This record gives sequence, C-alpha cells and structure tokens, in this order.
Amino acid sequence: MLDRIDADADLAAHVEDEARRMARRCAHALGDPEQMIRLPGRCRGCSSVSLRAFPERDEVRCVNPVCDRPPVQDTGTDAATDADTDTRTDVQEAA
Repeated sequence: MLDRIDADADLAAHVEDEARRMARRCAHALGDPEQMIRLPGRCRGCSSVSLRAFPERDEVRCVNPVCDRPPVQDTGTDAATDADTDTRTDVQEAA
C-alpha cells in the first residue's frame, strides 16, 4: 500500500497531512501541552517580548503574567498589518 501512496504525489501529501493531524489530536488527548511559537515583536500592552502564537487555537497572546491584553484571534490577515501587535524588534534608527 505504501508503494501506491508513494506513486501519487497528491495522495502522499494528503496522507502526510492526515497523519500529522491525527498525531496532534492523539497528543492532545494524552495530555501533551499545545505547541507555542515565539513571535518576534513586542506586546503593545506591556512592551514585553512575550508574544506567542498558539496554532491549534489560531490565537496570538502575550504570555507575560502581568499583561492584561486579551488574546488576538487569527482573522487570516497578515501579522505585519495587525494593529494590536508591534512586529518590530528593538530596531535602532540611524542618526
């Protein structure tokens, strides 16, 4: 059966996507924590570099415990145009 899957690129991609999806679901059911992705940039609420993306929830939030900013749901827009997030990281301007 693996030979037939390997012969069809579309089918192979589909099987790989489904295997990854099922692995995430199984890990979640077994209690593994959701994967976080560290984002470059600063939170507009607390100026901390604590922005994290939670891909399973389509959510970006500041993980700084003292920050009171609500999480931002992914609306499919480019993160660079998001008004709630400063995507710059400690950029020094030339004098």
